[in-house]
Amino acid sequence: MQKDKKILLTISIITILLIVGIGVCGSTIRKRDLQAIEQSKSVKAETLTRYSSTEVATHNSAASCWSSIDGFIYDLTSFINLHPGGERAVAETCGIDGTAAFKDAHGNSARKMAELQEYIVGILKE
Repeated sequence: MQKDKKILLTISIITILLIVGIGVCGSTIRKRDLQAIEQSKSVKAETLTRYSSTEVATHNSAASCWSSIDGFIYDLTSFINLHPGGERAVAETCGIDGTAAFKDAHGNSARKMAELQEYIVGILKE
């Protein structure tokens, strides 16, 4: 009986260490990915066209869907039909600042932010 308790305790400790280790590694990977994305954005920002929110607002339909997210402009026209959450989730952000909607749906997902970079077309004028 004592041996069974030791085995159970050992398994519990190993499980906890694995969970903590995976969490730490995952957090480090996410931070590194987000840093790479931010660095990429800053390099692109030097070469991207600057658009006003008024200009972005003219792209407010599924036929031409631009959205600003964190100060960058994304042409999501070709992505509307591909969005796993449905067309409506993207269409609601056409022509406006979609930062809150994006973060509500995806949080700080480095993977989702990286996917978004494929559609970057400009930077929002201040």
